Amino acid sequence: MSIVAGFADAQRRDVVVSPLTYLGSGYAASAAYDHFGARSAVAVVATWDAQSLRPQSNVNESTERVMQGGLRAAALRTVADAYGWSFSAGATAGLWGMATEHRYPAPYDSRAGFFAAFAAAGPAAQARRPILGGLAQLEVDAPVFGFSNRAYSETKTGQPLWNVQRVGPRELRALDGALTYAPAPLGRVGLLFSYRFSILDYRDAQPLRSASQSFSIGLSRAFGAYRPR
Repeated sequence: MSIVAGFADAQRRDVVVSPLTYLGSGYAASAAYDHFGARSAVAVVATWDAQSLRPQSNVNESTERVMQGGLRAAALRTVADAYGWSFSAGATAGLWGMATEHRYPAPYDSRAGFFAAFAAAGPAAQARRPILGGLAQLEVDAPVFGFSNRAYSETKTGQPLWNVQRVGPRELRALDGALTYAPAPLGRVGLLFSYRFSILDYRDAQPLRSASQSFSIGLSRAFGAYRPR
């Protein structure tokens, strides 16, 4: 199990909120649990990040505050071992959402809230390799079908609070990944360096495009029958 915290930056464009692309930075944290068998693995990860964004071209003084989080689980099975790498493939399922507060300063002095949530499943892959006494690991997953919901503040009249829709590869194109490195631990406890990225291209009548990345440092803790890597 591992817990890490660090910094995040994001690029985001939600045409329902604004036609502009917003950039910014903030904070990120995640907690992960991995269980490894002889030829299989189960991974569960919870992520959270928050950023403060401004228009990419600074064309106005509007701002966005974005908070997003998710919970994903993946079941993987080793399919190949080559050149020191171990490759696994399987499936993932998860829930994630993002909330946006959009503000315009005076003379408009307005504020609106927007929310998007997804429950989706798709393929997942993992590659692991011992490096310099530690362990490097790359994980990617691509949710391709499931459900989505988008809700808006009172400023969007006529919009229902719940608008759940089924989505597939035509509407939902997403990719999430993590690159981690754990140096040789001291007993059961060790450091963990984590880089995470997330890309979302949601295509419907109200499209949403978002890309974010984070770099974090934290601790990992081994449980059960402990075997040093």
